[in-house]
Formats: sequence, C-alpha cells, structure tokens
Amino acid sequence: MSWTIDYFEQDNGIQPAEVFEDELHSLSRRKMMSRYEQRRRKFLQDPEVAEGYREMTAEFQFVQAIEAIRSNLGISKEDLAS
Repeated sequence: MSWTIDYFEQDNGIQPAEVFEDELHSLSRRKMMSRYEQRRRKFLQDPEVAEGYREMTAEFQFVQAIEAIRSNLGISKEDLAS
C-alpha cells in the first residue's frame, strides 16, 4: 500500500499518526530481527555454539512431537507426567 496524500484524505477512520506509528514499529522490529540474525550467524560460526544450537533444536523438536502426540491422544499434561 502506498501512503499518498489521497490515502489520508479518504475517510477511512485511520489517523495518519496511527499509521506512521505502526509503520515505525514495524521498521524497528525488522531492524531488531536483522541485528539478531546477524549476531546469531556470527555466533554460529563457532563450532561449539553451532553444536549446542543443533542439540537444542533437536530437543525442541522432540518436545513438540511429544506435545502433538499427547494432544492427539487427548491425554492431559498431568496424566502424561504421571
């Protein structure tokens, strides 16, 4: 969507300040993710960090699989813990 004068002259119920605030928040979030991604890639160049990351990913996938099976079987978390 392009932000033109015509857009703001329409009676769309959105105030320009609200639109720009949302856009700024979105840009800020993308910038943060970009920095996060840059740092993550840098840290993953270290073999020990990369190995830990792979282990953590495998454990997380395992927990997700258990949760999916538990949910499909209709077992409560409490019953599964027992």
